[in-house]
Amino acid sequence: MPQKIFVFDLYNTLLEITSPAMPFMKLYGLYQRYTPISNREFRQMVMTKPYESIIQPLVDEIMVDLTPVQNGLDTELASVKLYPETVEVLSQLSLNYPLYLVSNLASPYKKPVFDLGIAQFFQKIFFSSDVGHVKPQSEIFNLVPRNADDEVVMVGDSFNADIKGAQGMGWNYWWVQRKENNDQAKRMINSLKELI
Repeated sequence: MPQKIFVFDLYNTLLEITSPAMPFMKLYGLYQRYTPISNREFRQMVMTKPYESIIQPLVDEIMVDLTPVQNGLDTELASVKLYPETVEVLSQLSLNYPLYLVSNLASPYKKPVFDLGIAQFFQKIFFSSDVGHVKPQSEIFNLVPRNADDEVVMVGDSFNADIKGAQGMGWNYWWVQRKENNDQAKRMINSLKELI
C-alpha cells in the first residue's frame, strides 16, 4: 500500500545557528596557504569528508594554529536552536508517517541533532559528510527507502539543494521560507506547522 514519506532538511528548516561565526571561511583562508583550491571545491570537500581529515594536513604538515577556527565552531554549535514548532511538528508527523533527515553539512554540525533530541523522530538520517554525496545529487536522495508508488515530500529551505533536488526525483516538496509570505503556487511555507 502506498505511503506518504517526509524527508527533512536540517539547518534553516528544523534548527538555526543564532550566532554565526563563519569558521569555515576562516578555514578556507588557511587552506589556501596549504593548497590552491577553489571555493566550490573546498565546499564540496567540507560537505563530504570528516572534519578531522580536512584539517589533518594543516595541523600535521604546516602546523597551522586552528584556534580561531575551533573557537568559531564552538560559538556556532553552542548557538544552535530549534525553531519553536520543530518538536511538535516532528512528533505529530512521526505518529503517522515515516520521517527521514537528509542534510548537506560539515561533520561537526551533526552533533546538535542528537543533543537537541530530534534524532528520535527519524527512521534514518543521511548526512552528506557521512555518505559522500550532497543534495541535489540523486545519490543522496536515493538512500531514502521507498516504494515506487509512495508519495515522498521534501521539506527544506534551499531552492537549489532541496527543491530542485526534489523536483529531479519527481517528489513533492514544501519550500520553507520563514521571512516570506506563504505562496501556495510556489509551495512556499513560513512555518512547519503548515505541514500539519
